[in-house]
Amino acid sequence: MRRIVPAAACAAICLTVLSGAFAQEPQTPSASLELLTSDTTVSADGSSVQTIHSELRATNEGGAMQVSRIDLPFNTGMQTIEVLEAYTLKPNGNKIPVDLNTVFEQLPPDAARSGMVTDQRVKVLFFPQFSAGDEAVYTVRIASPHPHFPGAFFNGEIFPRSVPYKEVRETVTAPKSMALRVENHTVTFSKAVNGDNVVYTWHYAAPAAKKIETSFVSPIDREPRYFISSFKDYAELGRAYAALAQPKIVVTDKIKALAGQITGAEPDRREQARKLYEWVVHNIRYVAIELGHGSFVPHEVDAILANGYGDCKDHDVLLQALLKARGITADSVLINSSNAYSLTDAPTFAQLDHVITFVPEFDIYLDASVPVAPFGTLPTQEYGKPAIRISAQTAVLTTTPLLKPATASMHTTTVQKLEASGTMSGTTTTTATGPYAITLRMIGFAVQAVGAEKAAAMQLASRGFKDGTGKLSEDPPTVLSPSYTIRGDFAVKGWQSLLGGEATIMPGGLRVLVLTGDGIMGPVYGSADTNAEPTPCYSATADEDVTLEVPQGYSVREVPKDTKITTPNLSFTAHWSWASQKLTVHREFASHIGEALCTGNVRKQTADALKDIAESYDITFTIANGSQTSLAPQNATPDAATDTDIAAYNVANAAIKRHDYKQAEALLLGLLQTGHSFDASQTYDIHVLLGEIYTFQDQNAKAEEHYAQALNLKPDADAGFHYWRAYNFKKLGKLSLADDNAVIAMKRDPDNAAARTLHANISEERENFAAAADDYDVLLRMNNNANNLSLVLQRAEARALAHRYEEAAADYEHAEKLGASTGQTLDGLCTTLVHTARFAEGIYQCSRALQIHENSGALLEARGFGYVRQSKYAAALADFDQAARVFPQNARYLYERGTVKTKMGDSAGGQKDIAKATQMRPDVAHQLPAAMRS
Repeated sequence: MRRIVPAAACAAICLTVLSGAFAQEPQTPSASLELLTSDTTVSADGSSVQTIHSELRATNEGGAMQVSRIDLPFNTGMQTIEVLEAYTLKPNGNKIPVDLNTVFEQLPPDAARSGMVTDQRVKVLFFPQFSAGDEAVYTVRIASPHPHFPGAFFNGEIFPRSVPYKEVRETVTAPKSMALRVENHTVTFSKAVNGDNVVYTWHYAAPAAKKIETSFVSPIDREPRYFISSFKDYAELGRAYAALAQPKIVVTDKIKALAGQITGAEPDRREQARKLYEWVVHNIRYVAIELGHGSFVPHEVDAILANGYGDCKDHDVLLQALLKARGITADSVLINSSNAYSLTDAPTFAQLDHVITFVPEFDIYLDASVPVAPFGTLPTQEYGKPAIRISAQTAVLTTTPLLKPATASMHTTTVQKLEASGTMSGTTTTTATGPYAITLRMIGFAVQAVGAEKAAAMQLASRGFKDGTGKLSEDPPTVLSPSYTIRGDFAVKGWQSLLGGEATIMPGGLRVLVLTGDGIMGPVYGSADTNAEPTPCYSATADEDVTLEVPQGYSVREVPKDTKITTPNLSFTAHWSWASQKLTVHREFASHIGEALCTGNVRKQTADALKDIAESYDITFTIANGSQTSLAPQNATPDAATDTDIAAYNVANAAIKRHDYKQAEALLLGLLQTGHSFDASQTYDIHVLLGEIYTFQDQNAKAEEHYAQALNLKPDADAGFHYWRAYNFKKLGKLSLADDNAVIAMKRDPDNAAARTLHANISEERENFAAAADDYDVLLRMNNNANNLSLVLQRAEARALAHRYEEAAADYEHAEKLGASTGQTLDGLCTTLVHTARFAEGIYQCSRALQIHENSGALLEARGFGYVRQSKYAAALADFDQAARVFPQNARYLYERGTVKTKMGDSAGGQKDIAKATQMRPDVAHQLPAAMRS
């Protein structure tokens, strides 16, 4: 089932394949729960009636847009819901009632998106005339006359600390004969006898929301909460589920025949089990089904066969029936499929959202609803979890085994070459075993769905290579061999700056899995606020080899130093080498942990180690022209240097690589003092390094001071140097000088894409969008770059802002052909086409876009302008009025509403709007097209 909510202890047991372990909660609440009351009356048969009253206040306009619509979930097969009252409460006490005839039902948004078969529905309330500061007040009654388990009741509530709750009062009234177990965490609880009933009462208040950092375990494990249940223990809960599921495990004639067909003459029983499992995995598609009691009751096995699909319960009972046909006994296992690692003390299905299978004869767990899980391999999040194992005779609380060492591994090899033209190309091969092979196979499915080239471009873009192209090729995902491999060929342009001496970390190529070591014992790039958080941990290994070949005539200025990091539970090494124009790093990560969660001192040790691992990934190096003199000889170390000053320089370099900028700064400034024998070229190097140190620390004024001194020593510095000066001037807000230096870099190196891009950015900041559009035009012509989707979209936006609407629309259409998503192009087509001769088409695109981005001021304005061009003033007025109401501080929308009112004959109303808009912004009329000026 899903998270327990009031009056809905009836959600479904379902699968979430490879769900994310790290969830970010909202930081700035836009609504405050002023009052929530819930009163539930339970009958001895487990049926219940609940009355909920809620008063939810919007604290800002963003919150008003959200709170003005309330979705009330319920199950049409198991419940009825009645809205008793609903109204908008204004700060002055006025009430504006909701017309209950406008309340309608629809599928839950997640069900509609996922294709879930369900009778879960939501009643939707729209609150009229709703603004910031208003409250949505409603009272509903939910009747649940058909409990899933006769005579059983369970419920609960979770209160996220990121949401302000001013007052919460909840009660459950149940017969004395129904013994209920209660669990509370940071919630005030009491109970009292009232005649033949017991009244259980909870009170919670937290008026101020708290900032909640990223957490790695479920809110059910950590937030304020309570649970109540009539089950005395999890064995009883398991038996209740068994009473519904076990009768479905039947060896019908069809099952018997199919089992014989699948196993044939195979004599080995374990091999028989493997063949039966793989048949179910390959032939029964996973579909979430939540119909009435089907939330907990599997379907008939013959029906599952006929349909060819089912949910996790169906996969379990079908597999058990096939095994049973061959004389192999199996059990159902209730488990959590995401990041909940404990069970509530009051037994509920709060954390038990999934069903898998256990075969005692082979001591093996199977998840037949994961289409790419090899026999005996589970997704990572199902290891080390509390679970309920259910057979025909018993139900016992157990724990799934931990991931065994050497079971799960990831290996990546990247071989890449940097050409003198600035193009980097290469191949990345990724192989995984165990649960990580499941993850990689799912990526293989995604590659097949998207396409090899597009998938490669998307993956490169996610890694920061915006103009990358390539192709991914994958092993067949459904061939469940012990390991799985994806190969990727790639090419990325625009790396000329590396040959100009720009520092870089080692590029990772077409990586499709996480960094080596990331996520196994927690995130490599964690934060200080989460270092004490309990974190899922696994025993696993990961390694990679990354090679970068540089052009002849160039070399690496200094090979990074090796890294070795160890704790009692993990080890990490990184070894660097340089030979035959190739810089190579070999990284290895290995962990061994005897628990599912890293907590306490283990978590602290691990977090500290992961921070050091992250710093090792951030180590930079520079590529230097072989003809230039470098203060740091190849592979030089302070111990090997004979000259004290050069040794100090090398120590400073090493300090920079480990981010000890204070030590590096002190050493380099000392070397600039009198008494040191450096020539002009060497002094130039020192100033450049100091400039880099200050740039890294955003001390741009100091950085520019040293860059200026370096330029005095070497006036003919290469284009890359002028690019960095331009970058610093831009950071300092000196746009004119930044622009000059970017132009110098482009003149010295016409193909300097970085400088051209920077110049485009500067032009955009100056609002010289025509110049920015011209820069993007040049970038698109560079190196056969005409189909670079990112650049096409950037040029489209610049052209639109420069009022070159026909050209901008053509760019957006070109972007669609290149594979841009609807969200990337639809808004742009709306806002540009309405200004062209194709304005009717533009109105259509605006209407489509507004279905996705409801209440977007820019889209409403654009469609309104299109209607004005069609002389459909009533439609235009509706759009401008809606935009002005949603964004009352936007003078444009108010002025445009006034213009349309005037055109419709409401001169007084129009002039009032125009006067108010002009008072808000005197130059507002000059921002608008002529047709929209009064």
